[in-house]
Amino acid sequence: MINIKSDDEIKKIQEDLKSKGVKYCMGTYVDIHGIPKGKVVPLSHLHHMAHGSELYTAMPLMVWANNPMTMR
Repeated sequence: MINIKSDDEIKKIQEDLKSKGVKYCMGTYVDIHGIPKGKVVPLSHLHHMAHGSELYTAMPLMVWANNPMTMR
């Protein structure tokens, strides 16, 4: 089950982590081969990451794979 957080909840989590000295978080996903992938990002980007920004998921890879011109 996916537990989607509101903007206010995400901001509260971000502030709580910052108060504990956390500077980075990790956006993770599992690729089509079942291999876990991740990207370490500044805590200030948590909001974008929590909303599924394409910069933190496999979406750019799917776009590139479907359009060979982007690979040049």
